[in-house]
Amino acid sequence: MKEIEQLFQKIDEVDKEIEEKINLKKKLFEEIEKEFYKKVVPEIEKQLKVKVCVDVFQDIEDPTWIGLKLIVQDEYTVVKSLEDKYTKENELLNKVYTLLDKLLSKEIVNRISVIPVVKEVIS
Repeated sequence: MKEIEQLFQKIDEVDKEIEEKINLKKKLFEEIEKEFYKKVVPEIEKQLKVKVCVDVFQDIEDPTWIGLKLIVQDEYTVVKSLEDKYTKENELLNKVYTLLDKLLSKEIVNRISVIPVVKEVIS
């Protein structure tokens, strides 16, 4: 019985270590987010004439997975159909990734999710 309790104690210790590592990873991503706002966001906004929001997110099902997403909104382009909206968002997505490829290494760009947003007018 004592062996079982010891094993459960070891599991608890490992869980605590994992939680500490996840918290450290979150803090590092928050630092990355700050640096993005200082260095990357102004460049994207200036070159593409868009608004950018940076968000650090954590997978609910796998808390060890933490990522960075850029929500990029084109405030000047307005579309009237859903098909046009998808086309413009795809174009925006490609422009953002092309610019990111110039600013950052491919390995880093591959770890960033970009969510393009184009306004749609419903008539």
